[in-house]
Amino acid sequence: MSVKERTKSLAKAFEEIDRAKTLLKEIESSVEFAAAGGAIDLGGLVDKTFALKDARESILVAVVEAVCQPSVGAGQK
Repeated sequence: MSVKERTKSLAKAFEEIDRAKTLLKEIESSVEFAAAGGAIDLGGLVDKTFALKDARESILVAVVEAVCQPSVGAGQK
């Protein structure tokens, strides 16, 4: 993997980390609101938790792509 491709993969990981942080803050706010007796939008909470799962998977894929070297004979050097 070239330096450029590695950099792109790691940049994607950082973008997804930022997205995950935002989602966690939103989820935390919803839970705090519910704890204070407010009505919570369960559909919205489900959507945010699924989006958080997607962000987690994207982070993992991006980091693995950036740090793993292709195997010999894979057509890349």
